[in-house]
Amino acid sequence: MIINSPSVPAKCYCPTLEVFLKPAIPLYLLLTFSRFFFENEYLSSAIAVITVFYGLLLLLFFIGEFSKYRLSTFFVILCSISFFGTALIGGNHHAYSAVIFLSNIGYASVFIVRPISPKIIELMYILVCLFFLWCAWNGVNPENVFFVSRNFISVFMLLVVSLYYISCWQHGENPKLYVSILALVVALWAIGRAGIAVFLGLFLFTYIFLPRKKMKARIIGIFFVLVAFTLFSFSFEGIANFEIFLVGIERFNRLGLESARESINSSYIGAAFDSARGFLFGARLKGIEEIVEVGGNPHNSFINLHVNSGFFGALLLTVAIFHSLKKIVLTSNLILFIVLVSCLLRSFFDISAFYGPLDVAIMFPVLYYLSKIRVVMSSLDYS
Repeated sequence: MIINSPSVPAKCYCPTLEVFLKPAIPLYLLLTFSRFFFENEYLSSAIAVITVFYGLLLLLFFIGEFSKYRLSTFFVILCSISFFGTALIGGNHHAYSAVIFLSNIGYASVFIVRPISPKIIELMYILVCLFFLWCAWNGVNPENVFFVSRNFISVFMLLVVSLYYISCWQHGENPKLYVSILALVVALWAIGRAGIAVFLGLFLFTYIFLPRKKMKARIIGIFFVLVAFTLFSFSFEGIANFEIFLVGIERFNRLGLESARESINSSYIGAAFDSARGFLFGARLKGIEEIVEVGGNPHNSFINLHVNSGFFGALLLTVAIFHSLKKIVLTSNLILFIVLVSCLLRSFFDISAFYGPLDVAIMFPVLYYLSKIRVVMSSLDYS
């Protein structure tokens, strides 16, 4: 029997656990940034192992101490079965994807167990923005910031912004408007069309729908940000280094969101329906020419979800996400709506989720609403 619990269990204030939980999210952001910043293969691998191990410990705590007999625990178990089962039976054999995805769920659970102060994440956001703006000022090509695609810039920015929004919601605050403005500026510098579109939408939703106590202050703030950015761009050597912003705008106007991803998507769907095994456990990526030509990257997180978890895992995640969206809409939770929709839209254009950095932001509302449902194993509830 399943009953609705009025709230998730109370937070644990054990001093030892506080030391374990408090640095989890800042450390996750630092490790994720560092993992793709350093080109040394051994250092990057070591950072990845530390990140995954810490996340798995967080997940074990969440299941063992916080989420007993709640639907979120059964959801995690079913996710584990679908991911590991697909790795064993499917044609891609990506067992590591299950481990990383579960680790990311562990980091998402931190926000349920111990809400993080918005000021902490805002500080990290400012440091990240200063780094990217320093790169732009010094004429650094976005392709050379991380050893992966420049698209990771907008993905990482969306991760930090999403976690900041979640933290603001937990503390009853509205996100500051400059956060979405600077994120859009960085996305323009990174030239990623999907990033530009998502951050433009995030800014507009934040500006239009989230209430502000002082409308005049909001307008003046936007005006000064735009003026400061304009002066900064045209001062000294800034005009030469910031030409790349114009490139980002030009590419978006000329190409929109059209790309080779469309042929990749259609090719994968065709391959998945070619056989029962491909449909149930994911089509073999090495057998799809369009994906092989781009290094085996399907550039779509939802294809990645089917590859890693098969039909049943994809169905499970889809139902859980739609359940969260339904609850968010019914409760008029605009901040979580902005976060979840932004992350899902960004995930259509890159492997940024299932598994990917945006798992943490996407899985938080899923875990949050599933944790409010308690599964009672008998007709009597002794909790």
